Amino acid sequence: DDSGRGRGPQGASPRHPFAVLEMSLSSGLSLLSDDEYDPLTTTTYGFGQTIRAAIRAGAREIIAGIGGSATNDGGTGMLQALGYRFLDKEGRPLRCGDDEYMDGSALALIGSIDDSMVDPAVRKTRITVACDVTNPLLGQDGATYIYGPQKGADDIKLIQLEAGMKNFATVTERYLGFATSFLCDNQSFIGYDFSDFPGAGAAGGTGFALRSYLHGDLQPGWKVAADISNAEEAIAESHLVIAGEGRLDSQTLSGKLVDGMSRLAKRHNKPFWVYCGENLLNGEELKAARIDKVFTISSVAKNLNDSISRAKEYLEKISYQSATFLPQIQSNWQTH
Repeated sequence: DDSGRGRGPQGASPRHPFAVLEMSLSSGLSLLSDDEYDPLTTTTYGFGQTIRAAIRAGAREIIAGIGGSATNDGGTGMLQALGYRFLDKEGRPLRCGDDEYMDGSALALIGSIDDSMVDPAVRKTRITVACDVTNPLLGQDGATYIYGPQKGADDIKLIQLEAGMKNFATVTERYLGFATSFLCDNQSFIGYDFSDFPGAGAAGGTGFALRSYLHGDLQPGWKVAADISNAEEAIAESHLVIAGEGRLDSQTLSGKLVDGMSRLAKRHNKPFWVYCGENLLNGEELKAARIDKVFTISSVAKNLNDSISRAKEYLEKISYQSATFLPQIQSNWQTH
């Protein structure tokens, strides 16, 4: 896991060339106690191990969900597990001993990258990345400053992590230039920079590493799920589209599941309802989000604790209440 404790690989079958991997199961916040939160020391090495296990099991296409991470190592731990070696500015290997993993504290030490030990199968594997955020790698809207605090970083650690991430981005740009050009005898050569790529800042910079080193295709999670499940075909044949959300707020409108499903419902002229714990959007925002009706647990619960402890009961209650609007749906369907 993200603190170096062993966990078994998951997601691949030797009989099928397709694997689905979830980063939170190997490098997630949910695996740690509150006092273990520290993005300077957590690592994505375990996530890299699951990718390696999937490839060795025969997967040639991987869908990687990268939400809920506890890390801010730029994906270097993941790359380390896949055979990439990180060298310091003197050319000496970093974190190369047993139980020594790349993490946020090592980013500022990276001087160059050696990929001679990477299995060719890694580069031949198609990786689709399910990613619900569009943050860049660096800056006030980047991986460190937006998500670092919830992973345990204080102001001093944020400064240290951001400086390290900038260094890793610079080394990566140079590495990508060297790897793709024969005009690379100059140390100031400028290569390719994916630090501003939408989603590069996801999972503490793991989105950046997946895009830069593994040619990962970063897509909204809802779109990945919709493609796998043929959701658009089902929506086209339906009379009503329903989605669930914990809380409807401004983040809901930023490419998450509800936003994606509302787009598909609108495309096929289907009514779209949302059941949620709480709604913080006003009428105009709901209209802009293409949401026709919202049913909230908070409208029937006494308080937050009550809504959580009795969620199933209250969901059934608001579902029953919402059924009174079904004749309207039926009437509109028959009219059209």
